[in-house]
Amino acid sequence: MNRQSVLRAAAVSLWVFILAVGFGSLWNYSNRAGAPGKEVSRWPSNSSIPLDPTRGNLVLFLHPRCPCSHATLADLARLLPHLHGRAVVTIVFSSPTGTPAGWERGSLWSQASAIPGTRVLSDNEDHLAVLFGAETSGLAAYYDGAGRLLYRGGLTPGRGHEGDNFGTDAVAALAQGNQSTTSSTRAPVFGCALHNERRGS
Repeated sequence: MNRQSVLRAAAVSLWVFILAVGFGSLWNYSNRAGAPGKEVSRWPSNSSIPLDPTRGNLVLFLHPRCPCSHATLADLARLLPHLHGRAVVTIVFSSPTGTPAGWERGSLWSQASAIPGTRVLSDNEDHLAVLFGAETSGLAAYYDGAGRLLYRGGLTPGRGHEGDNFGTDAVAALAQGNQSTTSSTRAPVFGCALHNERRGS
């Protein structure tokens, strides 16, 4: 094998190695869950969000600058028809102390507001996130009409990825009164840190 062939083979090997490392890093990133936060097993009595005693209550926490959360909202939009009106859905956007008025009203807010049948709120000083123990954008907490926590976790299969996943299946089953179809009521949350106002858009 001449020198040119050796160099070509080395270049190909290096390129394959770089691709493998790149895909490996991407896979690790998309499958790295965020902090689960403190589990709140009962609906907080001092929450400004009213508990509907006649239906399920799904609360979703989002960071307005988290790019991963576009996938969360897309999967939520696909989930809603399967709830058949049996759950109230509230989307809560982080608005940390020191951020200017309207800071949370970006592209994610617009996407959330366009989903029919949802209520979109600003969480001034992250008060609600603290009450519900949310630390990662994309955390969904589902409570029944009695205020008992039935599901806590994400609504996507990975960070920034849309599609079928355990979280949306679990919430749909719970809303239909079928808890036996869910093997667990907890799941990882794939998103950015909720309490980081410096998160890039």
